[in-house]
Amino acid sequence: MEIIRIKNKNEYKKLVADFYRDDPDFINNKNGLIDLVCGHSHFRRLSTQEMVGVISGGECICVAVLICHKNDPENLMMAFFETREYRMDEVAFLIDHATAFGKRLGCKRLLVGLDGHCNNAIGFLSAGEGRPCFGQSYNPLFYNDYFRELDFDEVKLLSFKEDIPALNLKRFDIGRRLMPAGLKISCADFSRSGFRRTMELYTDLNNRIFGDHRYCFFREYEEDYELFASMRPLLDGDNLLFATRQGEMVGFLLWYPDFNELVSARGQAGLSTFLRYRLLRQAPSAVKAVQVGVLSEFVNTGLILSLFGEFYKRATQKHKGLEVCLSSWILEENQKSVRLSSQVLTQPYKEMSVYERTF
Repeated sequence: MEIIRIKNKNEYKKLVADFYRDDPDFINNKNGLIDLVCGHSHFRRLSTQEMVGVISGGECICVAVLICHKNDPENLMMAFFETREYRMDEVAFLIDHATAFGKRLGCKRLLVGLDGHCNNAIGFLSAGEGRPCFGQSYNPLFYNDYFRELDFDEVKLLSFKEDIPALNLKRFDIGRRLMPAGLKISCADFSRSGFRRTMELYTDLNNRIFGDHRYCFFREYEEDYELFASMRPLLDGDNLLFATRQGEMVGFLLWYPDFNELVSARGQAGLSTFLRYRLLRQAPSAVKAVQVGVLSEFVNTGLILSLFGEFYKRATQKHKGLEVCLSSWILEENQKSVRLSSQVLTQPYKEMSVYERTF
């Protein structure tokens, strides 16, 4: 077996598609992220990368993009990992190469299952099967077996769901009553003139709120701008709710419909998704609470529940056929967030896992 260097992102995307050519559950959320992370982007300019694969018997068995970002220099990410089943030797060979690469860069840890940044995509699906929702990467469950057998540390992430009619709306009312005076919730400005400033506000809040969270590292304005610019045709201002007090941003909630319901098997969101959603008014049946955060002094004030309540109101008014609400990932170790989310969305949905190994 041997390590090969993959020439460019387009060649890499072709290899990724080949791994899933017979998988009816695959929705290609990966191509857009590969363009964002590995193409002519601000993220790419801030990171050291190597696209590699393992060839054995004339076949490409596994691939990964090795990434070290300048704002997270202790970690090497083995991102966009794909592999065939029952090929432990080749996967171990790839890990050995990644480890040597990381040591040369001065990294201290190898992370597997993090595709550049947790705002992009995070975790291998480890429990709960089926088509991925929009914003969730996808993999066969057997990917986890490799890293468990190779004694990586497993960090679990949880997600939840609830049928829309079963949501306990009284919790949102309680949140509004507990919310301190002077707090206001408003929609973001996604207009042509206001979009860049909106993304700067979003990035500033992320850096303040999540700066010490696992897998979060400092984001620069252009990175989030490029990430959201690709989704902007599908988003409206009410998909990003800001909480303010006396003109200061103190919290936010990001949500959107599960646009993957409008994507065919092995396809990806694109122009046809936009046309079906905007022109044909085809609304997905699921909506996703992607990210919610408030400054530490507002954690126990009812603001998070109030943001959920405003999200529920706007989502159900806008999309009359909604049936289910999904959450994004929550670190299992963050028990405060797990408890709060599971009180609002009571059903377990899917589990993801990130794998770590210290050099």
